Amino acid sequence: DRKFFIDTPSKQNRFKILEVHARNRPLIPRKGHPEHDDEDALLLETARITPGFSGAGLENLLNEATILAVRRGKKIADMDMILELLEQQSIGLKQGGLEPSMPKERLAMFHAARAIASALTPGGSTLKFVSLALRKKEVTGLVFEDLDETDEELGWWRLLYLERGVPEGGKTAEGGDDFSLFSNSLLPLCVGKAVEEGWFGE
Repeated sequence: DRKFFIDTPSKQNRFKILEVHARNRPLIPRKGHPEHDDEDALLLETARITPGFSGAGLENLLNEATILAVRRGKKIADMDMILELLEQQSIGLKQGGLEPSMPKERLAMFHAARAIASALTPGGSTLKFVSLALRKKEVTGLVFEDLDETDEELGWWRLLYLERGVPEGGKTAEGGDDFSLFSNSLLPLCVGKAVEEGWFGE
């Protein structure tokens, strides 16, 4: 028997799938909506931030957004609802936070410094947010955007650099530039720890 591998949709195809499913959902704003025409702003952004989603997953996301809008008494679903649903799916529901304490202050300083270092590092992953909330019995910490390998607008050279942690114009690991990989991954951790110990004097 022959086996066929069907990859997940690209960003452009995800938009087309969302476009089809949005037509029968009056609470989802879209281009041509009789009351809430947003020129497909919500669908385009949703397609951009859902790499790895299947067609069924995208349909379910719109269903959940519609249900959430109804529960909250909103006329339409908005991007904040989409982001909330994606956050729940990827890292789990919030389960409270840490009690005020010195360890919490140290952890907050560490993650804040690490976040700044990550944001300033060329070629690094895009930082979405930082949180000390508990999810799945662990502190959330830093959450980064997933790299969309199916994005036709992301050139293959840029994809290669991002996958290897090398800034554009730098060398790949085969070229011997190990410092680029260090700066994109380990350097923010070192900066976070150094700032934490420097600030608290330990």
